Amino acid sequence: MYVRFGGTVTADENGKQLLRGYYSDVTKTVREDRTQRGALADALVAAEHANRAKATFLNNISHDIRTPMNAIVRFTALATSHIDHKELVLDYLRKIEVSFNVPYARLAGTA
Repeated sequence: MYVRFGGTVTADENGKQLLRGYYSDVTKTVREDRTQRGALADALVAAEHANRAKATFLNNISHDIRTPMNAIVRFTALATSHIDHKELVLDYLRKIEVSFNVPYARLAGTA
């Protein structure tokens, strides 16, 4: 059982000091508070776990996107610098497609 105590000092009509005390049972409030703190602690653990999972996912997806994007950027630059050499440009475009596993026939419009 949890009890809250309190009191006040007053004076009666003769000036004599009186202590008026009170108490109340706060067991239910204390138990609810402990339950809520436990739930908040569990929620914090779950949120931290989710945050770590999100960070791992973003790191992995970032790598998975960066790798083919580097190929696109580099082969596009090469294709631009050799624009007058059709076969070389086509080779660079095929390599860009391979980096994304896209069939060349779809890009060329032959499929």
